[in-house]
Amino acid sequence: MFIIEQKIIKIVYGIIILFMKERLFDVVVPVGPNDVNMVKMQTAFIKLNVIGYRNIYLVCYDPNVTCDGCITIDENSFPYTMKDVIAIQGKTERNGWYFQQILKLFAGFAIPNILDTYLVIDADTFFLKPTTFIEDGKCLYGFGIEYHKPYFDHMSTLHEGFSKIVDRSGICHHMMFEIRFLREIVNIVERKHNDDFVNIFLNCVNKTALTGSGASEYELYFNYVFKFHKDDVKLRPLTWCNSAGIPIRSELDYVSVHYYLENNTTESVNTTESVNTTESVNTTESVNTTESDVTDKYNHFDTMYGKITLYKNEKVIGNCFKNGDYWDEDVVRILKPYINPNANLLEIGGHCGTSSILYASMLNQSNKVYVYEPQFNMYKLLVKNINQNNLQDKIIPYNYGVFCYTGKGTMNNIDLDGGRGNVTKRYNEESHLECNFGGISLGTDGESIDMITVDDMGLENIGFIHCDAQGAENFIFSKAMKTLKKYKPVILYEDNEHVWGRYLYNTVCNAYPEYAKESKFDLKKFCMEELNYSKCIERFNDSIDTLLIP
Repeated sequence: MFIIEQKIIKIVYGIIILFMKERLFDVVVPVGPNDVNMVKMQTAFIKLNVIGYRNIYLVCYDPNVTCDGCITIDENSFPYTMKDVIAIQGKTERNGWYFQQILKLFAGFAIPNILDTYLVIDADTFFLKPTTFIEDGKCLYGFGIEYHKPYFDHMSTLHEGFSKIVDRSGICHHMMFEIRFLREIVNIVERKHNDDFVNIFLNCVNKTALTGSGASEYELYFNYVFKFHKDDVKLRPLTWCNSAGIPIRSELDYVSVHYYLENNTTESVNTTESVNTTESVNTTESVNTTESDVTDKYNHFDTMYGKITLYKNEKVIGNCFKNGDYWDEDVVRILKPYINPNANLLEIGGHCGTSSILYASMLNQSNKVYVYEPQFNMYKLLVKNINQNNLQDKIIPYNYGVFCYTGKGTMNNIDLDGGRGNVTKRYNEESHLECNFGGISLGTDGESIDMITVDDMGLENIGFIHCDAQGAENFIFSKAMKTLKKYKPVILYEDNEHVWGRYLYNTVCNAYPEYAKESKFDLKKFCMEELNYSKCIERFNDSIDTLLIP
């Protein structure tokens, strides 16, 4: 019955598009060695739920891969191959990741008779509801909440006119491309560098990022069209999440089934050679509704404020939720009178997003919570909690530490604020032992992170700052003076230098001795004497926090 309902909805959409005379587009799906078991089912979902397409092209590493109703294109027929990528970058485990970006960008030039507009869908992405992609002649763009600075560094290296222009991310596992705009990008870059675009694109990746994520074709195109052709494109919200399974009945518009949320893609998705039509999708009510790694590593809590996922061995915050409480609920509720609902909020040290979710409920529809979390594992959990509460358009997360300079930094690898365990091991082989993941400071010997100053963030209309940075607060605010002068936000921060977090403050000072001057920055004095704040409440709510009120 569900499949029949979906078909009826798609037919209705198709009739509407016919009468509105919206232009058709083609669909392109890059298919690598790890995608073969999934792509037959994925194309079934495309046929069922993508409205307004003409052809589905599978750009395959193996030309013998076929799906009913799809056209297979050998990736070796493109003007650039994997060998070209290896020749430029050297052989790394990420060559294929960069190569698929080239395939997406050049599909419009390499596939014979492809339409001028084409939709790229990642092979692990499944549209669950009938979805249109053109409205009033304009391509529609979904969005995500990721922020990865190397992508934008790469863009500006391609051309100084390329920059982040949208406060959302273009990384959402699909993208509408128009050949006319792609041709503009290629011409601009080639004129500047006097070389072939692919050579430039790959050579502009920072050498330190070759084995990581140093470029994004989605962010490049997304920000280009919204900067230079904003009247020809349109943002539209779609609800989606990263998942380890494919729920058939869901309130989501689509899901992306990522490797880091699965133990084994082939087994958990349970695809077979027979799955190649829309009818065969309805074999069960859902295809793996459980996330395999969640069983081992995570606890889930349904709270009055939303769904919260935590590591099972999360010591302090975890125990709070296990006791039926909501972490920091009392503090945030007391803060409500100080939060301007018509301004944006900056949270430094976001952990998994428990406070972010509360703060988001206090802001008006158009205002955002910008949250910075340095630990990559915790950042992924933050994104998960944002997604599963459908707050992608409200909470904007960044995988950055905040400090007194913009550049590289290091976390401490010892849980000083908990059981003094090895942080790396507590995320992995010692996950059965407790750790206060919310209490990890900057330091030495830990995770390598990207760091940014508050003034370098370029955020607008900041009405409130919550800073929980485990001893780095003085350093952080020493390079936030421009922002503070401009917006005079209410500030809640941990005073670790003078209260009982002195050992965390000393750890940061010892790890970054060259910033001794910044370590002595007096935020209270600056706000009260230079900015004429009206009130300073120390030990706010009988805690380590200080509240500064303009």
